[in-house]
Amino acid sequence: MEKEKEAYFDSTLKIETYRLNSFSRPFPPHFHDYYVIGVVKSGERQFICMNNEYRIEKGSIIVLNPNDSHCCHNINNHNFSYFWICIRVNVMEDLTKKLKGKKFLPHFTTHHFKDNDIEMLITILTDNLKEETDIMRKEQILLTLLALIFEKGGIEKNEKKEMEDNAIGRACAYIEENYAKRITLETLCRISNLSSSSLLRAFARAKGITPYIYLENIRIKEASKLLADGIKPTEVAIETGFADQSHFTNVFTKYIGFTPKRYYDVFNHNEEIK
Repeated sequence: MEKEKEAYFDSTLKIETYRLNSFSRPFPPHFHDYYVIGVVKSGERQFICMNNEYRIEKGSIIVLNPNDSHCCHNINNHNFSYFWICIRVNVMEDLTKKLKGKKFLPHFTTHHFKDNDIEMLITILTDNLKEETDIMRKEQILLTLLALIFEKGGIEKNEKKEMEDNAIGRACAYIEENYAKRITLETLCRISNLSSSSLLRAFARAKGITPYIYLENIRIKEASKLLADGIKPTEVAIETGFADQSHFTNVFTKYIGFTPKRYYDVFNHNEEIK
């Protein structure tokens, strides 16, 4: 029987590959701290990324920068299958050095398009990476994929974007430093020197999500790290600012697709994510 979700980490290339099969649950607004390159294998979804709305279907390529907020849900009750590759920021820098002769972090301005060659390469990596033993061939496939993405994705060749010293930058920095505490809208207004309505509008324009959803994402990101490091779920819930264990479990499962206990077991008992 085909697993709903499969994951694999390649220690040579230092990338993660995922396969989501016959999936129907919507994804709430969220973001990642890494690059995502994916292809839709079946089904149709409404996909919203950084306030831009798309209809994605079989063959659609998705490219996400770190911190690009996005969400999606099914159309016409069709089950959704999606394969994707995650590339961490430090790994991307090494890959751009090999491709362009200089380390930099690309910023892709095109999030959705179709390309048969890119679809084929993503499928090859997600299908065969675990079985492929030829290191040179694996790297060649990944670099070829990335070179094509650079051409199609509207890349801006800029160094890592520093958070601007503005109202939303200050609010985000405060959330990231104080995620375990009780954070109120009033506090964020004071930090950013904006009214509540101005803050909410500006935050949505800059991040594509609300301050509360940003806070949830930061808490889940930190919770994932703690669970992977062997901290028990009950302790992680407290350390990341959740009201109680039930709330933590519900929010974590909504974003990650696994319960905190299951996630903890995978990283601390050498189990494969299934």
